[in-house]
Amino acid sequence: MTAFMRRLGLEFYVAPLPKKTAAQEGATRNRLLDGNVNWLRVPMYSAISEEIANQGRGGLLRGKKAIELGGSEGTLLSALRENGVLTEVAPDYPVIDVEKVPFPDGSYDIILLDQVLEHVKHPWRATQEVHRLLKGEGFCICTSVFVYPIHKGFVGSFGDYYRFSPDGFGSLFEGFKILKSGGWGNAEIMRLVYTHSERGPEGAAPISKQQAKESGLYDYSDGMNYLMTWCIAQKV
Repeated sequence: MTAFMRRLGLEFYVAPLPKKTAAQEGATRNRLLDGNVNWLRVPMYSAISEEIANQGRGGLLRGKKAIELGGSEGTLLSALRENGVLTEVAPDYPVIDVEKVPFPDGSYDIILLDQVLEHVKHPWRATQEVHRLLKGEGFCICTSVFVYPIHKGFVGSFGDYYRFSPDGFGSLFEGFKILKSGGWGNAEIMRLVYTHSERGPEGAAPISKQQAKESGLYDYSDGMNYLMTWCIAQKV
């Protein structure tokens, strides 16, 4: 690893790291490496896809209805469809405002909010809407960023207001049962992206996804320097 970092022109310091937690491995991770998924989302999408598969064992998700609010790039919707879920995508903001969704109570079994809530002025209102829209024991898959640059929409279409740690998601989804929450990131990846570009994680990828996998950067989180965070919260 030291030699790899030095080849990239980075200084390497040996220092104690916080306890590392292993990231998910498997077929899902390999599939994400081959697609057009943002390179920093691979560990997060892998972990969530594995949990979707766990929830869907024995066909338990087959025929369930899911909707994505706020738009994304389709990876998690694909994971849901692979487990028999019927999926739809709501019109994007401002046509549909996640703080006030024009659908009846109990309309869906699963709601997806992928990289959305940091751009919502009142995210607690959004989670109240999620609770209203979900059927009994339905669940919400929610992802966001944590240590990450400000990133806004074009022509002021949306702002950038918040960052959520896993504990922050627990607070935001009070009244739900947290089935899973977590984060991915480490000091090595932080040094790499900010050495490569002043825009850090919002800049161009300094290495390929395959290189990130082979160098071990995807394989752990150090518990402090999360880039991506997520939770799966069930209505109770």
